[in-house]
Amino acid sequence: MHSSNSAGDYIQYDIEVSCPSCRSVADIKLSKSRDNPGRVFYKCGDCGKFLKWARPLERRTRMFEEEEVSREGMDRMVNELKGISMVLKDINGRILVCIIIMVAILVSMTMN
Repeated sequence: MHSSNSAGDYIQYDIEVSCPSCRSVADIKLSKSRDNPGRVFYKCGDCGKFLKWARPLERRTRMFEEEEVSREGMDRMVNELKGISMVLKDINGRILVCIIIMVAILVSMTMN
């Protein structure tokens, strides 16, 4: 969740919070209570439990996490592309075998 501050950039909160009871990913909510108006908190999306008050991530933490996610994401995409490439090579090989078999069948049919 993001909220503006006077500097014009955004306050960011941890989005990887999950409920310890049911392991569901938490929703980020804005308190409407008299005691904590406008305070950001985490609530389980499945069982509805209040989990904890949200604290803004520090700018350095956000930058590090963005770089880390970016590196991990790139590594994951490279591995996925390698896997896709191997599957496509396998499919191409199978198609070539099918074409050779079809040509052999056609040749044998024309000879009879």
